[in-house]
Formats: sequence, structure tokens, C-alpha cells
Amino acid sequence: MKKINILIIAILALAGSMTAQTQIGLKLGYSTGVDQASTLKLDNGEIYLYDFSSTGQSNVFSAGITARKKLGNFFFSQELMFRQTNKNFEIVDLSVIDPSIVVPAKHTDYNILLPLAMGFNIGKMSLAAGPIFNYKVKTERSADLDKLFRIDDNKLTKSFQFILGFNVNKHITIDVKYEHALNGVSDGYYFNNEKLNFKTSPDLVTFGLSYFL
Repeated sequence: MKKINILIIAILALAGSMTAQTQIGLKLGYSTGVDQASTLKLDNGEIYLYDFSSTGQSNVFSAGITARKKLGNFFFSQELMFRQTNKNFEIVDLSVIDPSIVVPAKHTDYNILLPLAMGFNIGKMSLAAGPIFNYKVKTERSADLDKLFRIDDNKLTKSFQFILGFNVNKHITIDVKYEHALNGVSDGYYFNNEKLNFKTSPDLVTFGLSYFL
């Protein structure tokens, strides 16, 4: 309930601030995963039972509203976006006769994002950074994941963004941002009551197009 209240407050803050912003508009984004493939060997304390691999994220689109306020060469921006993310995995059962059989699996989250950033303009270019609050509205997983693991879903996660933008004119802005997730690929996943720990984060590079009214 506390996390839901935080999300509601954030949305209301964005909606309230838009009336005071210099510009409001619509935004589209296209994200591609940059996390490296990684494999964990899962055992029961004596022998290895499975190879569990993270193979990266699917490319996805996002859409929502954006607002920015200029303070001289500085600016503050807020967004409210919807995005579906897909983390891809592979499972190999080492206990079967043919352990070369690879079972693909997918973890899909439907997210409401609240990115916040502060930055400054250098001519038509802009640099900015800030946090992203990510609330998972819905989660879907392959049945093999639920069968093999105990999974505790964390509804609220956080990332940090670094943004390079270009102001085409007073209405159109394009940008590229690097989103560094503060959670791991397998956060919430447990095998034999031990937390899985891939040495990679579900980071994204996102290309954005904003149209301000």
C-alpha cells in the first residue's frame, strides 16, 4: 500500500506541475537492452541440476506525456510513460538424457514509469540526469519459471538515467538516454531458497521523440 501511495503522489505531482510548466507534450520511446548474456549453474548442494541463462531483453516501445520547465539555460523535466519490458531466459535440465535441449522462457512486466531529470542546454544540445521510478502494473511469466523458482515480485523498482538531447525547434526534441537499473536481472528469483545473482543489470538505451504543444 505504501508503494501504491508513493506512485499516486508522484502522478499527482506530475499532473499538478504540468499546469505550471512552460511546455507539455507527448513522448514516444524505443528501448533496446544492453545487458550481457550470463549463465548460472543451479545445484542442490551436491550436483548441478540446471543451467539457467539470461539472454537479454527484447526491444520495446513506450508512450506517454512529458513536461519541462526552463530556468534560463537550465531545465527540469518529468514524464509519465507506459512500457512493456521482456526479459528472456533459457533453461537446460542437466538431469535428463539429452542435456542439450534448451527451453526458452520469458518474464514480461507492464510498467508505469516516472522519469525525473534536471539538466542544462548548450545551444540546441542538452544534457540531463535523474532517477526513474518504475511501478509494475502487471507481470506475466512462462510456466517453466514459476515451476522452477520461487519468485517474489517487487512492484516498485528504480533506475538512473543519463540523457543527451537535441532541440530541433521549440516543439520537437529528440534524445538518447542510458537507463541503469538499480536492480539485477533476477531480483526476486530464488532456487532452493537461495537468491539468484546474475552479474548483470537490465540496463536499457532508449531513443526518444517528444512533441511539445
